[in-house]
Amino acid sequence: MLLSLPLFLIIISTSVTAIDWSDINLHQSHVPLYLQSHADLKIECSVDPECPFKDSLESSSCFGYEESCKGNELYKSANCPDLSKWAKSADDQKRTFWNTGDFGIVSEKRKNMEVLCSSSLEDGSYMECEAEARYCHGTNIVLDLEKVTPSKPYDTEFIKAGQIGGRCKVNKKVIKGWNRDHRNFLQSWYQVVEHFTELPEEADDQCDVVFSKPVYILQNDAVVNMFHHFCDFVNLYVTQHLNSTTFSLDNHIIAWQTNGGGFSDPFGAMWKVFTKHPVTAIGSYVGKKVCFKDVVFALPPRQRLGLFYNMPLIDGCYGTSLFRAFNEHIMHRLAIQQAGPLRDKVRITILSRQSQYRNILNEQELVDALNRNPRYEAKIAVYKFASRTEDREENFLRQIETTHNSDIFIGMHGAGLTHMLFLPHWAAVMELYHCEDRNCYSTLARLRGVKYFTWTNMKKLYPEDEGHHPTLGAHEKFTNYNFDVGEFLRIVKLAADHVMKHKEFRMAKRKIYKPETVREEL
Repeated sequence: MLLSLPLFLIIISTSVTAIDWSDINLHQSHVPLYLQSHADLKIECSVDPECPFKDSLESSSCFGYEESCKGNELYKSANCPDLSKWAKSADDQKRTFWNTGDFGIVSEKRKNMEVLCSSSLEDGSYMECEAEARYCHGTNIVLDLEKVTPSKPYDTEFIKAGQIGGRCKVNKKVIKGWNRDHRNFLQSWYQVVEHFTELPEEADDQCDVVFSKPVYILQNDAVVNMFHHFCDFVNLYVTQHLNSTTFSLDNHIIAWQTNGGGFSDPFGAMWKVFTKHPVTAIGSYVGKKVCFKDVVFALPPRQRLGLFYNMPLIDGCYGTSLFRAFNEHIMHRLAIQQAGPLRDKVRITILSRQSQYRNILNEQELVDALNRNPRYEAKIAVYKFASRTEDREENFLRQIETTHNSDIFIGMHGAGLTHMLFLPHWAAVMELYHCEDRNCYSTLARLRGVKYFTWTNMKKLYPEDEGHHPTLGAHEKFTNYNFDVGEFLRIVKLAADHVMKHKEFRMAKRKIYKPETVREEL
């Protein structure tokens, strides 16, 4: 009953218009895939003379989770050159990799959707959730925050009985079927939707805020740590596929920050990939009754067996279409251009930490050694947060552009290596030393599909001291390192050879330079 509203109501709405084809703001290779999964738009495009995507109508390519998608129509398939001991067969291995680290996640979660609440009323409410409440989607939902008190971060008691619901009949068996072990912040929405209540017909008459545009509500991991925070962005991207979204920027995003206050993000430029509106915090609505026409509780960043924090990933495979698509989606939406490859050189970026620990003590010596080789163009990059908040967006965009225009990206173990998500498809990443945390960034590299290298000869690695963890004592992550120059150059050569032989690297060179001027180095 969203028509009977108080005069002080805040309405966040949109008008209904004809299809605006410019709203399909997708990477060119994603347009045919998108139309394939939205048959109604594909038909509309075929009859609308203004549709600019006529060339995409004949394509049968697909992301892979669509019911009509066939294996030979996938827009990109993973590579599994080495058989895993954990797989019964090569097909089983590839299927496991697809279902746990690729777009198979979408189809797997769609299989596990259950209706939590439904109504026969035309304007009634509806709520469905995936197993263990790791993802929920609802229409005409009420969130009553009038009596909510912000307290600590990650508060699982923030919402209580009767404070979320809709005009629909609740299936309590669905809630009882959830595993209570998942009732943790960053793992699921159990602690919120377990309180879902059937509300009276007049429940939405007294809304203080009405969202009539789609809303995504997110649980954010540590926003100051790039590795953890990009679990948020990847899971939001998967959520959009799971939700069969239009990928429109005309939606709202609310961060579920239970300690109140506003929302601040040093990686704020990334939100432009998902919305054209400012991101707000749930604390901004405390004291109000908030109503949603269409709301999604997005996949959380630390769901069990989820992407990509501490996730188990079957060995022997690399290169997911999901992370490839994520890379292309970001580069397109942020208008990051690829200026290479260079004609006769491999571009190498060494990330300088300039922090208390895990610094490369002889990094200038290493970059000088690289630049003595005419085949390399090497530089040191310092990626830090801009001191002024107003400069942070532009600063981070410059960092992404630098990474995207690197053929080899080198850095010590640390969150900055998450930049591998922005590398070109042909790139290699070198975790100079993993500091005994062996799987973190090697797993991310396999998901992204870039070749991973790391230091293996411990006799040619020279720590400053034993390391000084504040409570654990000696620790590899809490010291700095010198690296043998000869061994360093040996590993970089392996990475450079990989890059220069890569099919997409060679294709990109041919697009820039005339074929007869491109020197193929094998």
